[in-house]
Amino acid sequence: MMKKTLSYLCCVCLISACASPKKVTISTEALVSVTALSPFQIAAGLLEGIASVPYYLSTDLRAINQGLIQAQAEITLDDTYKLVSSDTNLIFKTMKQATSVFQQLLKNKNIYNHHNYILTAINEISGKYTLLAVIYRTINRIEVIDWAALSISSIQTQKAQAIFLTLAANSVLNENRKPEYWEIKKRWLAGDAREIVEQRTKDMNRRMGLVYNSTLKAINYAKLN
Repeated sequence: MMKKTLSYLCCVCLISACASPKKVTISTEALVSVTALSPFQIAAGLLEGIASVPYYLSTDLRAINQGLIQAQAEITLDDTYKLVSSDTNLIFKTMKQATSVFQQLLKNKNIYNHHNYILTAINEISGKYTLLAVIYRTINRIEVIDWAALSISSIQTQKAQAIFLTLAANSVLNENRKPEYWEIKKRWLAGDAREIVEQRTKDMNRRMGLVYNSTLKAINYAKLN
């Protein structure tokens, strides 16, 4: 699946090289607004995992779902929404609730050890940021599949949570591994949360092909729905 996605990215990249670049506008209120993501950017976000959640928020759900299908994602937004109620504002309020849906997504894809995969969150003391992780845990070992450092407000809407669950599940199926998380966790607990969020955002801006005037403004993009 990963090879197919990479091939797709290469093809779209050649097309994108001939097209006009995406425009990014910065509001006077320091909230960043971007045009809807291109299929290439949606596919790039799929490969980057849960750190891509804020970048998907300006794009229509149907466009995201179609982009994931084109990128041959194993799990789409449609798969996630089939497991949750569209009548509620939030999909989950705790990581325990999120993990329940997450494991069901994996079970539906015949991941036999789906119960070993969990979602965790460590909220920063100010209550502004959270360190999210996709963990594989057994009696003998713990592996980090994926991680993200985001503003808490960026995952409080149903749309954001559905995207989060979808990308987390795909990270498992893509066999991602992020061992650098352990060092990030140490820094996070030591009080470096803001710096980690800024660094991660700057890196993700580059990976997603977006350029902002300010890293701090880019972080505020996560607040948009």
